[in-house]
Amino acid sequence: PLEERQMGQQGRLVDKIDSPNANADDIVSEMKVRREADAGPLYNEAWGVDVPDEAMARLTQFPSIVESIKKGGKIAADFGEDPASVSGRMKQLHYAKMALDTKIAAEVRKAGNTPKLASLMHAKNALLETMDGISPSYGQARSIWSDETSIQNAVEYGEDILNRKLDSTAIRNITASMGEAELEAFRAGAVKGIRNMLDNTDLNHASMRKLLGTNNLRSKLAHVFPDEESFGEFLKQATNESSFARTRNVVTGG
Repeated sequence: PLEERQMGQQGRLVDKIDSPNANADDIVSEMKVRREADAGPLYNEAWGVDVPDEAMARLTQFPSIVESIKKGGKIAADFGEDPASVSGRMKQLHYAKMALDTKIAAEVRKAGNTPKLASLMHAKNALLETMDGISPSYGQARSIWSDETSIQNAVEYGEDILNRKLDSTAIRNITASMGEAELEAFRAGAVKGIRNMLDNTDLNHASMRKLLGTNNLRSKLAHVFPDEESFGEFLKQATNESSFARTRNVVTGG
């Protein structure tokens, strides 16, 4: 029985995390099945909306958005669309968002929390605020289902939650502009990241308490949970689980 409790240790820990799917590798396809059909009509409603000249003028004050609009045209062409056919419409800005997301992801992987990342996130927040204001349908659709690249990026951000280069400020900035679909993907990625850490680390009671007790990690892990209560329950369970490990080590001589 003691051996079985040890084998189930990591499973009980990650089960405390609020995520509908702990297998982050499958999260994109799993979410697509559940969400894309509901978001489709809302996106279709948004695509035909023209972007007001004053809104476009505000956005083009951001050099990174100007660059993303240009790169977004190439993305549109890759999807078989004539970039000219979406020019001045919401769909053009959506392709620009996809290009900006790619740039943000590259910066996260390369350097973590940097002034450049902060400026890119500022530009993205301005872009999304403008888009949601122009077309509320777009904001609703994005909450239900984002594009696959954004979902996959969210999974990978979650997996990197224990990465020292990504501090709590960076994670807060990254998740602030996410819709519910991306947040769900982020949580699933965090499940995998924490599971990998537990699978590859021989934690005793003291080291578990030390790990979970650091302010930096606690503040980062808080982004995985929907509220303080569920986060507190996880920390309590984690301490209990580490006690199981310590007891096993004493009994078995490990």
